[in-house]
Amino acid sequence: MSGIFLNSGLLWLGALVGVPILIYLINRQRFRRRKWAAMVFLLKALKKSRRRLQIQNLLLLLIRCLILLLLVLAVSRPVLHSNSQAFSSEGNKNWIFAIDTSYSMEYVDGASSLLDRAKQTVLDVVTSYAKEDDYVAVMTLDYQPDVIFERSQMSAPRKALLESELDRLVSSNRGVRLVTSLRSIADLADQFVTAAGTPEPCRIVFLSDLQRKDWLGKEGPRSPEIKQLFDEFRSEGHELVFSQLAAAESNRSNVAITDLTVKPDLFAKGVAVEIQVTLRNYGSREADGLDFTVRVDPPVTGNPGEAQAGEILRIPAGGVVTRSLPHRFDSPGYHSVVAEVRSDGLVVDNKRFFTVDVRDQIEILLVDGDPAVDPLERETFYLQTALQPRDDAMTTLGGRITPFQPVNLTADLLRDVEWKRFSLVVLANVAEIPVKELVTLRRYVAEGGFLVVFMGANVDPQTYNRIFHAPGPERLLPFEVVEERGDSLSPVYLQFSDKSHPVADYFAQHKERTELHRALVPFYRFMKMGAELGGKESTARVFCRYNDLDRSPAVFDNSYGRGRVLWFTSSADDDWNEFPAWQDYVVFLYESIAYLVGFRRLNDNLRIGEEFQRFYDSSRFAYEVRLHAPPLPGRGLTGSRTVPMAMRELDDSGRFSLAYGQTDVPGLYRLELRQGQAAAGEEAEAPAAKKTVEYFSVNVSTDEGDLRGIEASEMESHFGVEASQLLNYSEEVETRQQQKALRRDRELWKYCLAAAVALLFLETALAQFVGRRAG
Repeated sequence: MSGIFLNSGLLWLGALVGVPILIYLINRQRFRRRKWAAMVFLLKALKKSRRRLQIQNLLLLLIRCLILLLLVLAVSRPVLHSNSQAFSSEGNKNWIFAIDTSYSMEYVDGASSLLDRAKQTVLDVVTSYAKEDDYVAVMTLDYQPDVIFERSQMSAPRKALLESELDRLVSSNRGVRLVTSLRSIADLADQFVTAAGTPEPCRIVFLSDLQRKDWLGKEGPRSPEIKQLFDEFRSEGHELVFSQLAAAESNRSNVAITDLTVKPDLFAKGVAVEIQVTLRNYGSREADGLDFTVRVDPPVTGNPGEAQAGEILRIPAGGVVTRSLPHRFDSPGYHSVVAEVRSDGLVVDNKRFFTVDVRDQIEILLVDGDPAVDPLERETFYLQTALQPRDDAMTTLGGRITPFQPVNLTADLLRDVEWKRFSLVVLANVAEIPVKELVTLRRYVAEGGFLVVFMGANVDPQTYNRIFHAPGPERLLPFEVVEERGDSLSPVYLQFSDKSHPVADYFAQHKERTELHRALVPFYRFMKMGAELGGKESTARVFCRYNDLDRSPAVFDNSYGRGRVLWFTSSADDDWNEFPAWQDYVVFLYESIAYLVGFRRLNDNLRIGEEFQRFYDSSRFAYEVRLHAPPLPGRGLTGSRTVPMAMRELDDSGRFSLAYGQTDVPGLYRLELRQGQAAAGEEAEAPAAKKTVEYFSVNVSTDEGDLRGIEASEMESHFGVEASQLLNYSEEVETRQQQKALRRDRELWKYCLAAAVALLFLETALAQFVGRRAG
């Protein structure tokens, strides 16, 4: 227990205690000593009672001093209350508050979120314990930590500024990079120095839900640097306090939508698809009564419209469920899908967004390196047949079996190709590509296009190494082409070397219906690949190898800019293998194309913080672009916010791009483009102008949805944090509220005044008694 004076400025009145003492000393000096014969007898009698009189006088003096002291204390209004051990300000002049602003702190438990509680804790501690000459700083624990309140003394204006900054603080919709945040705290602590430049220790208060995933991985601490930084804090004299806003053993339920997609990956207008939604229950208890809905092409603002699917779900503890909605997109262009589940106190991961560019048909450019008059002899014959099989019945009905529309060309006819119209480009046994067309092909892939290359007898290793494997920051071909290998008498067979690859995984799941994994499809010749130039680790993902002694790469893919390239080291026809004669040829081709085209959706469906970028040729140039983005949190705005944008011309004429980097809010982003020629002073709605609408989506990472907290024993064993350094916020706040409610009743001025009155009566009675005895 410790005392606090509400009117501490009146304590100087305690000097009045000296008044009775001064009077006593003055009275002792008022009389002169004179000898008198008659007094000799009286003096002898007085000596017998002197000691008793001195004690009585000193007792009266003490009582009078106590009366004055109690009166001074009464007007100073002393109070008693319990100080929190963790927030005791004794010996502390410097405070650093680190507030977790990851989106898990938006979990609402009761009337307020964990983030609101953290902000209120900072204000409570500063108001109750920080003196005007104390220094306080506040920063965030986040993916990109930031100092929101610089080191300042706690004067009244600075406290008001702190409250304003905390009021504007919102979550980041991302997770915490703990090591990065701790380094930022160390940099901030270095600013706490004396006027002479001597470092001063700080009390560092962490306000977080202490999610286990941020601290521990599968095999211990997520990073050894966490403990190293804690040890450095301790060695520098800093004190660490953890205000755990949610107990580790709490059963906070959280159901999140972890995935939203459209299957199959390859489809066009009018093709039946399935919208697939995956939900996960991160809690330790079953979640039931979940209101689940899916909406297709909802408006960006206003009423979300009627749901295309609705269901009440039940998900077991730790379980995952997938729901599918049959659908068909009947019009080309961009479409959007929103899935939502209303379930728990953490709403940010209860919604997921998806956009897809639906085309009339999927055009694929087949570049034939061995053309022939007879279609059966063409290098691309089997590719053409697989992509667009002939079906007289479907033709009669005006339909088609597949969404593909292959276009056959030879390398010398690529000059005027509009690359952007093609979802995929296939080079089949092409000997060489003209320099200008090679530049445009590279650009096509770098801007998000997809390329498939089949080898063959026309491929010269030196030429391919020169045009595809030339030294530079990025290469279309990650491996060096060494030589042609194999013979017709000793075939080799394919083996899946990376079973986690989506194409290999498909065949693994359908073993009963496929033959490719059984070593039954012979390959007689192939191109041998060497190591990557420079000895660097390969950027390619080899998922098929031959079963020769070298286990040579057979099929692999690699990224190039925003696009991807898939390489097949044998031929597309039956010159080097018998693959086209097997049904797996069609399946392999379809799954490979679906795998590649699936990467396009990554450019249209981003994660928080990823930059949006889209490329346009001159025919799609827009002189006016408006982006309708979700409103920023904490601004009190409803509906969307409109951001004017402009297309940026790239290095060479005729190509443009749109880029937007402020993707910090999840939701649908709608682009309105006005294309065509607008004359000077002409209205935006002029007939020459055409308005098109495009979308992209931004989603949170659902890893943050795992709300399990780290145990106190784990904090101590892995990071040296003792249990006494961990607080339960709820208990702390409850104690403080009780103290505040009882504060008025526990003021001691009443007792001081009562004691003074009692002593006053005692002094009066004692003085009268002493006077009568003296008389």
